[in-house]
Amino acid sequence: MKSEYLQSFNIAGFTYYDGALIFQKLKIGKELKLKLEENNRFDRHAVAIYFDKYKIGFIPRNENRIFYKMIKVG
Repeated sequence: MKSEYLQSFNIAGFTYYDGALIFQKLKIGKELKLKLEENNRFDRHAVAIYFDKYKIGFIPRNENRIFYKMIKVG
């Protein structure tokens, strides 16, 4: 199957959350979950990235608007 992607970015806050703790478990093809954080005081369009129960960071503020809108509308 051909790989496709919507956007490429570095995960914001990776070293401040659980990213460094679970780095060895992250592999290409592992499923990540995106969750809105509408009450985030720094970014009203914040989209957090989770691996299992671990928060590994955010989609960067200057890249998150399309993801925010897609999640918001389902």
